[in-house]
Amino acid sequence: MVISLLLSLYGGPGARGQHQVSTRQERLHEDPNPSCLRIITAPAPTFMVIKGRPPNNYTFSGLIVEVIDILAKKLNFCYEFSVPAKRNVYGRLLENGTWTSMMGQIQRKEVDMGGTIFSVTWIRSQYFDFSEMLMVDEFNVMTARPEVTSDLAGFVKPFSYSVWGGVVVGSVAVLGATWAVLQGYTRHIRLSEETAAGRSTWLTNLEKSAWWVWCVLMAQNEPWVPWGKSLCVMGSLWLLAAFLLGTVYRCNLKAMLIIPRLFLPFDSLEELVNNGITTVVFRGSSIHGDIEAATSNSTLGKFRKQMLLFEGEEVSKFIPKCLSGMYACLALQTAVTSVLEWDFSTRGRCSAYMMSRGFMGPIALSFAFPKGSQLKHKIDPVIRSLREFGLINKLVSDLMVNGTECLHFSKSSAANTNTLRPLNLPDFYGVLSLYVAGLVAATWVFILEKTVLIKT
Repeated sequence: MVISLLLSLYGGPGARGQHQVSTRQERLHEDPNPSCLRIITAPAPTFMVIKGRPPNNYTFSGLIVEVIDILAKKLNFCYEFSVPAKRNVYGRLLENGTWTSMMGQIQRKEVDMGGTIFSVTWIRSQYFDFSEMLMVDEFNVMTARPEVTSDLAGFVKPFSYSVWGGVVVGSVAVLGATWAVLQGYTRHIRLSEETAAGRSTWLTNLEKSAWWVWCVLMAQNEPWVPWGKSLCVMGSLWLLAAFLLGTVYRCNLKAMLIIPRLFLPFDSLEELVNNGITTVVFRGSSIHGDIEAATSNSTLGKFRKQMLLFEGEEVSKFIPKCLSGMYACLALQTAVTSVLEWDFSTRGRCSAYMMSRGFMGPIALSFAFPKGSQLKHKIDPVIRSLREFGLINKLVSDLMVNGTECLHFSKSSAANTNTLRPLNLPDFYGVLSLYVAGLVAATWVFILEKTVLIKT
């Protein structure tokens, strides 16, 4: 309520909802007034949305339009937007100290200011003046949201690896103790038929102990029952331990089978480079310059070989490809969030994934002016007030109401995939593969028994 009142005092849109180009701008494009402020702009998701065709059939909307509307009302000026021939090429520095494209027009004072979002870098600040920052941001990478899959190893996850190791060690210890006691009792008992037939006594005791330990652990029937006080005490303890292990395992098994497996393609720039995923980068952006200037052995330098550059007119072509997983897209996090907003608003679902943390930040985003421009000193106080009162953040949040729903999908939330779902056949593939492996092993042992025993 307070923020809406402040926006109305500043001449902003308040709770207008949709951000359309003002009638003043439409009139200026129909009949340009040379005395009005000349502002060059370019499309940038959330910040500046340009629709229409050249030369003068453009309409503009977005955060930049709202802010400039407020500036025009407070400072009492009119303005007109112009769009460069290559609509979304900011420009690059040439060896002779001049800039190309949109930034070149600002440097040559063909326009009064750059009315889009500029990342303030050291090299740019040597040739241009920048306004008070509108906001801070950082870069992030977006691609298709990974699909959840069945975890084939889910049947071993009711226990940790240390517990499984303890089970193995305990089984071996009980096996050794049982065999040792049986060996001690051998002289007091009548030898079995196998021993009388010439089979080694210690081998018979080892086989008997192994089968008993294994069957108890697997909750299977074993005709042989331990006898004697020592074996009874040891056997009862092993029965109790096996019962507790089996009960806990069965209780946790269903939960482990239901929890799906989620593979994140990357969650840092280093992982992105290691995976070699082709990533589209906006030509002429500050991150493009940083990548080109990076040394070949650095992370950014290694990233250069998987970078795919695109122009402004190609944004609508590459966004669906990024959402489908064909490429990854590198952009400012606010721009990535605007893509999530569009995706959720049009499709009703979050089909994109972005890294849980950005990089190369914080980055100040500002308007650009020719070096020595007096306009900067008039605009800065108004921008500072808008930022400190939280009005710019309010405008951004109004533009991305739905996009924030998809921001919850980060690495931490991805790990907590606790959504209830029915068990499917792939959930049992791990257990079934273990069963098939057991059948194959049993068949092989059976064949060996038939062939080897017959020959001997």
